[in-house]
Amino acid sequence: MDKIIQPHDKFFRATFGKADFSRDFLNNYLPKELVELVDMDTLIVQNTNYISKELKEQFTDLLYRTNINNEKAYILFLFEHKSYQDRMVIFQVLKYMIEIWEANIRNDLEARKEDRLSNYDLEIPIVIPMVVYHDRYKWNVKRTLGEMMLGFSNLPISVKKYIPDFEYMLIDLGYSDKEKKLDEEHSIVIKTLNKARYASKGEILDIFTEMITIYRKRKDRDMVAHYIIESMVYIISTRDDLDENELIEIAGQISEEGGDLVMTLADRLRTEGLEQGIEQGIEQGEIKAIRKNIFKVLSRNFKIDIIDNIIKDRIKDISDLDILNDLFDQAFEIKSVEEFEAILDELNK
Repeated sequence: MDKIIQPHDKFFRATFGKADFSRDFLNNYLPKELVELVDMDTLIVQNTNYISKELKEQFTDLLYRTNINNEKAYILFLFEHKSYQDRMVIFQVLKYMIEIWEANIRNDLEARKEDRLSNYDLEIPIVIPMVVYHDRYKWNVKRTLGEMMLGFSNLPISVKKYIPDFEYMLIDLGYSDKEKKLDEEHSIVIKTLNKARYASKGEILDIFTEMITIYRKRKDRDMVAHYIIESMVYIISTRDDLDENELIEIAGQISEEGGDLVMTLADRLRTEGLEQGIEQGIEQGEIKAIRKNIFKVLSRNFKIDIIDNIIKDRIKDISDLDILNDLFDQAFEIKSVEEFEAILDELNK
């Protein structure tokens, strides 16, 4: 079977982008006091085309419009699937929130201009920022702006009120058991996210068997098939030790319906593989370009013509575009080559 390009992004959008999944997910993962305020019946996906390309390269994003406490509001999903702890997350979240507010203000101004209204107060909607993270390591990055400001905690409240501070909601999927309370087809999505990259082949085949069993016993198969096929695509696209014939054989042993489901999966992968061949070539070009730009920034900032060959070789070993983009950003911030080497060391842990 052909691999799918950018499997994390595609899997997140194909699952979290479905209203039935997100309602179930939010009902189980949001704090109880927030669940009581959110009108889940009003939950709909919103267009995020106005979000800058720079931000979209950092996260997979989904924006949901909903009513909170009977007022228009948004829940912003930011899906973090990098293999390292990103200390800049809170600033990226803040940028996202500002762009959402600015877009709402622009739309509001246009609407009021058409109505020829001149005297009015600007209003912005509530935005609940949520970082959904999955990796084998527990998230340990600071989650508020105040924590990152020197001396902020010792300031009196009368001064703190002038300084912006907020906290993003973190959902660390690898360290939560709430997945067990989700509907079966939704639970398999979370289980796949947690296991696909790091579990043994035996564990993955157990999950695959569970998928087929869920599909076989359900009558409402269309939506169930969607989540199971997306989960299987994700698993196959993130691993190199699974064979198409092996999955077909297992599915056929469970049921005829299971065999048909895997054949549908095979057709889907062949189709998408053909469509995305060109995209893969473009991505490889982007990877080479950003590696070159990292070398340029380091050479310019530290006034040396040639960056140490060891550092060059280590960067050439990195093919993840998200990680390279983050290294490019950090190349501007570091104070020494040694600090950059320390960042590379963290990636290898």
